[in-house]
Amino acid sequence: MNVFVISGRLTREPELKYSQSGKAFSRFGIAVTRPFNREETDFFDVTCFGRLAETVAEHLIKGQQAIVSGRVEINQREDKRYTNVIAENVEFGQKPRDSEEPPF
Repeated sequence: MNVFVISGRLTREPELKYSQSGKAFSRFGIAVTRPFNREETDFFDVTCFGRLAETVAEHLIKGQQAIVSGRVEINQREDKRYTNVIAENVEFGQKPRDSEEPPF
């Protein structure tokens, strides 16, 4: 079973694009601080598809907290391994303090 859940803050704004067939997808980064060592942080790339991709791109901003659940894909290109999370669900958390938008 490939189930993955992370909670962290967005490192960049979600980028919404559409495939040639018209299917929406978005990508963003998330930083996860290790619970026992606040000086260590892991960074993940996240990809969403369909309506979730559009919702994420419309509502999430850089620095906002989010909980992402989905599955992990590991790809290898030119002797390097890349880890990507394919999101099935994204829960929105607190916006950054300097955000101009009012809280939910």
